[in-house]
Formats: sequence, structure tokens, C-alpha cells
Amino acid sequence: MIIDYSTFRPTIAELKSAGVTAVGRYIGWDCRPGCDCKGKNIDSAEANQLISSGISVFVSFEYEAAGAAKGGPQGTADGNLASEQLTALGAPVGMTVYFSVDFDIPDYAPGSTDPKAKLGPVADYFEAINALHPRYKVGVYGGYYAVSRAMGAGLAEMGWQTVAWSGGQVYSRAVLLQPATQLWGGNADVDLLLHGATDFGQWPRPAPGPGSRQFEADGTVSLHDAAQHHGLAVSQVLWFTAQHKPGGYGPLEGPYFDAGQWHAAMPAGMVYWA
Repeated sequence: MIIDYSTFRPTIAELKSAGVTAVGRYIGWDCRPGCDCKGKNIDSAEANQLISSGISVFVSFEYEAAGAAKGGPQGTADGNLASEQLTALGAPVGMTVYFSVDFDIPDYAPGSTDPKAKLGPVADYFEAINALHPRYKVGVYGGYYAVSRAMGAGLAEMGWQTVAWSGGQVYSRAVLLQPATQLWGGNADVDLLLHGATDFGQWPRPAPGPGSRQFEADGTVSLHDAAQHHGLAVSQVLWFTAQHKPGGYGPLEGPYFDAGQWHAAMPAGMVYWA
């Protein structure tokens, strides 16, 4: 079972008894100089206790629910603080930070189909974080529209979706889903999460599995050869590659993904996942 919590802290014994295998915790401006102190952030002692007990940790960056709407300057500040706090925690390179869009995001460009335009200043926020080239993966937390647009625009690699502000929709590329289910007597601090991926950005980092790595063809191998090299069927490589297509899962485009071209050398630089 996967849960997240902030100021309410179940004991290790309570977590183990409930069958919890991973917990979502918080980093951010909480208790920083000049900021309110709610005591929601994880520290290295808690992180080490959880991990040494066999419970994985993943993190969300949140202080103000609508902080992402402040745009680029806030993204730079938040992105730098996330790096500082992960280093202090001793967190591994490559884990995900889910930057929170914890409000009912409006459509900033109703007449456009561009997911980036629809995000408005929130797109500037995520662009600023990505511009830092952090050692963590940039993720997004929020409702369907925040997650689908940020991922569809290539501004976030992983999505943690809440059912709030989602209108019953679930984004297919989100790796975590937060339903309206609370634990420990309905304590609003503790939410059950559903996950659809082995890797949801947690610490310790999981061993990479099929479909989790991106490769570029060198101009000498075919899709069939590539699949054999990775011990996979061509259909699996096609599936994994389609899942990582910008904008979400969909049909692949281009002749080299058609059955008649599976034995033809893919051009150098063509990307596939295996």
C-alpha cells in the first residue's frame, strides 16, 4: 500500500502493520526563515528511519497551494530549494520531485489546443525548474488538467494526479492516483494512493525494467534487431515507445514503426524505448 501524509506522522509500527510499502512526504518552504512553520517537511532522520525499515519515500514540493501560478521566478526559487533539500536528505540522483499545482487550474488559453499555452504562468514555472537542469526528475502533482497539460507539453516527466478538479478523468500517463480515500480514522492528512508503475520516482530507486529506458538508433540496426537485443518482442518495444510519446499514449508515426519496415535500419537518432 502507498500513502502520503504531512503533519500527521504514523509510527513505523503503524505503517508496517497497515502494509504500507511507500510514503509520499513533503519538501518546500515550510519553516524556512520568513515562512510559516507547519512541520510538514521530511528530514534526514525520518527518511533514514523509513528506508531502513523497508519503506520507500517519494516527495512533493509544496508550500503555497497555488505557488506555481507565480510563474518563472517562483519556479527558479522552488527548483533550487528542492535541490538543496534533497542534498541535505541524502536522496539519490534521479528520484522525482512532484511540484504541486494544488488548485483548480483555469484554462489560460481556451481557444488553443497547445497544452503549454493552457498552463499560462504555470508553464513558466515548470520551464524555470527545467532550466536549472536538476539532478532530480521534474514531476507534477495536481488535477487532471494540470498533470495532462504539464506532461503533454514536456514540462514534467512524471505525474501524480488527484481526483480533485479532474471531472472523473484519469490521465493515462500519471504514475500515481490520489483517490478520495483517507486512513487512520479519516485523518485528512493520510491519503491512500494507487500506482500504475514500478518506478514512481521513489527512493531507493528501483532497478530499471523493460520500457523504462530511452535509446537512440545508430543507423545500423532495425527495430527487430533492437527488440532482440533487449530480449523483447517488437510489439513490446512499440508499446513502450508509444507510452512515452509526447502527449500520452497513441499510435506511432513514421514508416519504421510499420510492420513492413521492422527489418529496415532505423535512421540515426530515432528514439525508441525498451
